[in-house]
Amino acid sequence: MVARGSSGSAILVALLEGGLSPPPGARLVLVHALDPAAFAGVAGDPQWPAAMLKAEVTEDLRKVCALAVLPLEEGGPDLKPVLTAQLPDARITILATAADADTARGAIAAFLAQ
Repeated sequence: MVARGSSGSAILVALLEGGLSPPPGARLVLVHALDPAAFAGVAGDPQWPAAMLKAEVTEDLRKVCALAVLPLEEGGPDLKPVLTAQLPDARITILATAADADTARGAIAAFLAQ
């Protein structure tokens, strides 16, 4: 799940407080403030989100074969090209934006049920 601002961060917190945990064999990676400058409401480096995502792939996702990205706010950068470049053999799915914790939980459950 990828949060860009305070509303996305609130969804992440609600999911964690609600006991969200992945099933065995799955990983849940929460990205808080993909662009810290945008999160703070100031102009930042437009290259930062891609660089941040590359770091996440290197640290947390390098062995992924199926990846779902759940954006938690509208208007963010297109993440699929960066992920595809870093994970060329992975099946990458960008899920519909979730505006609240219940919608996010449902999207995650639907993806895992595939």
